[in-house]
Amino acid sequence: MTRRAGGVFAMALLGVLVAAAAHADALFGRAVLTWQSYDQDDLTTEGLRERYELGVAKALSDAFELGFGARVEQDASGSTVVGDRRESDARRLDAYFRLTYARPTLLVRADGERGETRTRADLRAFPGSPLIEQVREHEHDRGLAWLSWTPHGLPALSFDAGEVSSRAIEQGTDVTQRWIGGHARYDWRGLAAAAWVRTEETEDRGEGFASRGDHEGASLDWARGFLDQRLEVNLSGLVSRSRYEDRSLGGGAVGVPVPVRVAAVLVTHDPTSEDHLDLPAAANFLLRDGDLDRPAGLAFGPLAPAHLTLIADFGLTSRVDELRVLARDPAGRPVLTGGAVEWQVWTSVDGVLWTRLPGASSSFDAGRGHWSVTFPRRTERWVQLVSFFVNDVETEITELQAFFTTTVEDREGERRDSDSWIGGAGLTWRPRTNFRLTLQSALSASRFEPEGGVESENEDVEHSVAAAWDPTRRTSVALQRTQRDSRFRLGAAETDSTLEAWSGLFRYTVNANLYSILEATHSEEDFSAAPAITDRLFVRTWARIFPGLEATLDAGEQRQEIRSLDLEVASPIVGVSVRAYVTPTLQVNALASLRENRYSGAPAGGLPPDDREERWSVDLFWRPGGKLALGALFGKAAARGTSTPLQSYRAQWTPFPGGALRLNAQYDEDVEPVTDRRSRRLMINPYWAINPRTSLRMNYFLQRTSTPGSEDTTQTFQTTFSIDF
Repeated sequence: MTRRAGGVFAMALLGVLVAAAAHADALFGRAVLTWQSYDQDDLTTEGLRERYELGVAKALSDAFELGFGARVEQDASGSTVVGDRRESDARRLDAYFRLTYARPTLLVRADGERGETRTRADLRAFPGSPLIEQVREHEHDRGLAWLSWTPHGLPALSFDAGEVSSRAIEQGTDVTQRWIGGHARYDWRGLAAAAWVRTEETEDRGEGFASRGDHEGASLDWARGFLDQRLEVNLSGLVSRSRYEDRSLGGGAVGVPVPVRVAAVLVTHDPTSEDHLDLPAAANFLLRDGDLDRPAGLAFGPLAPAHLTLIADFGLTSRVDELRVLARDPAGRPVLTGGAVEWQVWTSVDGVLWTRLPGASSSFDAGRGHWSVTFPRRTERWVQLVSFFVNDVETEITELQAFFTTTVEDREGERRDSDSWIGGAGLTWRPRTNFRLTLQSALSASRFEPEGGVESENEDVEHSVAAAWDPTRRTSVALQRTQRDSRFRLGAAETDSTLEAWSGLFRYTVNANLYSILEATHSEEDFSAAPAITDRLFVRTWARIFPGLEATLDAGEQRQEIRSLDLEVASPIVGVSVRAYVTPTLQVNALASLRENRYSGAPAGGLPPDDREERWSVDLFWRPGGKLALGALFGKAAARGTSTPLQSYRAQWTPFPGGALRLNAQYDEDVEPVTDRRSRRLMINPYWAINPRTSLRMNYFLQRTSTPGSEDTTQTFQTTFSIDF
């Protein structure tokens, strides 16, 4: 029945497209033909992969525009992966439409998409057993509508509604999500007020539960300057309430994921996960905007760098036991394979120093296109995910979500209420141009009330005072004190936690070519099971020795005292970076870092052995002209008695002006020494732009990944011919 309906749908769509093309204002399309071979251990496949896209756009009036189209994909290359099984044949059809009404103050848009995928696989139950044919079908539907009204001098209003469903019965995926919401915002003389309501429904027949959430909230922000802007005052507040109703579809106990608000997501690529002082993380709003298909500018495919780090800041200490990393292909569709990717979980009380969390596991959900990272339930403000490996197919990460799991047994429905409120006030005073004093206070709280269950409450109070003073043109001083008190109550049990931190910074600038910074911090925290006192003293010096040669030195020590364990850890840390333009065409970048952990005390289980981690690399980049660029990196990573060389070689050749023909090649070896995870990659990518609309691309990719006890080799070759019109 599904195949018959799909065939009728495809024929009807083709007829509409052909008829509309004659009357369209714009006709666009693309054809991509790819010959691909794949080799992973005992899995070897090859074949043709075809992709066609055709779309039309028609202006119905000066404000109305209608567009629709279709994408058809036939894959006989054996490259489609579902779970851990290699598929030998796949067909996919996606159809979409978009209706837009645009005026200077009014925008209305409606989108719809329907897709069907059918895969046929030859599987073996175990090595050497006969092949068994298995057919799988996957359907997805999506309908979205937006309305935005921004009248001058009046509140701005927006509404959105949608429904998304995904069904892959053989994989246990059958989920439908619906939502409708409205938002209002008004700005007046430094005051910004907003209010919103939203209803969401999820029916997950694969996992056996249905959930409905009704959300409402309001926020208020005000900022104003006085005394000729020497005094600035800011106030902010947010209150929200959510009511959930969950029920078990099968009558038995089932786990229901409860969304956790992610206040910010930060991204970096840092091989040293204990801190990111050398490679600071940058915020990426698109990873928490709620649009699961829109790219966030974060590639995670074969050409992406290793050591991807995703940091979730919840804004207040929150219960969490699962993070999901959503993955889409370049067309915005769910990725069907997770490759060798495995995520590590780290937690932090201040977002600066990180501790690895044991007991975490990661898996890839092929039906929905996301990695699920689960771990024992924690109450944390900061959680980060780190992946050493990258995916072996083109992948874009589009969203980071957080959840904690609750158990539902009632088929009639169980109700839960969740309230949260956040308030803050700040004052900045500048009595002189070279002095600034800032006071900031924030209160955040949440309450979770399950019907007939145990109520929980969480409250954070944070105060900070900071002063910055530039006594002379060459010197500057900064001091800051932060006090955070947290209280968590579960039923009659109550837990109190505190963090008290001091930091100071002194900077001396000799001239435009030399400056030095002395930084000291002291913190006392008991947020974890092992309260700790941490002291850090570091010096950073930057120098431009002569034009074309710059060097940075970071050196210092971190000491941590864990009194409950009778354990002290002293960690000297040194980092050096040098950038040199040896000639106008040759650039050299050198990096080196050293970290030791020295243990003392008398813990009950005995002292852990001292450990040392070092990493250095020299990167050479030579561009003798506009046509050729060569690069080479040499280095070493060592930890816990093992040492591994780091290598990377890359070349880019553009023999003709304008870049119509490009030849790219890269080889690299990398290692994460603490867990001894290793990767080797070889990539060769010739490209020929035959004309502005036609191109020919070849891609050869070889990757060897290994962890203690396992090793995988993946090899792919693609030749792609594409034409756009």
